[in-house]
Amino acid sequence: ENTLSQLEAESVVRIIRDLGAGLSQIWSSTEEPQLLDNTLSHLVIELLALFPAEDEPSAAIYIFDAGKFRNSSAGGKLRQYHMDHRPRAGGTTMYAVQNMSPLVVNDISAMSPDIPCLSKQALAAGVVAFANIPLLIRVSGTVRVNGVLLINFTHPYDFDESLLSLLLVFAELAATVIENAKLHQSVVSEQTRLMNETEDLRRISQNLERRANLDAVVEEIIAQLQ
Repeated sequence: ENTLSQLEAESVVRIIRDLGAGLSQIWSSTEEPQLLDNTLSHLVIELLALFPAEDEPSAAIYIFDAGKFRNSSAGGKLRQYHMDHRPRAGGTTMYAVQNMSPLVVNDISAMSPDIPCLSKQALAAGVVAFANIPLLIRVSGTVRVNGVLLINFTHPYDFDESLLSLLLVFAELAATVIENAKLHQSVVSEQTRLMNETEDLRRISQNLERRANLDAVVEEIIAQLQ
């Protein structure tokens, strides 16, 4: 048990280190329109890194805002499925979001009847095991969902207690990262707007200066003709 706890702690440290390094580079070099999408892509890469590659995990992250799933990124074996089919109303992802609680199924053949059925698209893609984890933001005593993590496998998979602990830590970090990315993107957007306005003012000033110089020339010509 002590060894397992140590491994969990080491994994958390690695997650924080790798997330921080990647996000620092993204936020300092990415232009505003791609900043949030690039952040989500990096989160997916780090999420997939929690699993052995031979397990063939698939993962996706969706922004949840105003009751809708918006920006997203996906990776792994079922990447195209995730990109083509956003979570649906009444589905397993919305179920997890509405309950603000992880929904974990190791094998859909033993799934509880209380859980919504998988969509035809998910079944056609071969989803057999999954974990849908809402991203929770806690502010001033209130809790809201700002996104969701999806991890899928095309074979039965044991989401054991140790792995779930890591996924919950990752989800907490991801929720904070997404909020900060949104804030950073809005700041970058405002800076870009101010720079554009400054450039517009500079051009107007130059035009006025040229106009003033032209007026002076005209006045000089008129004075010489009189």
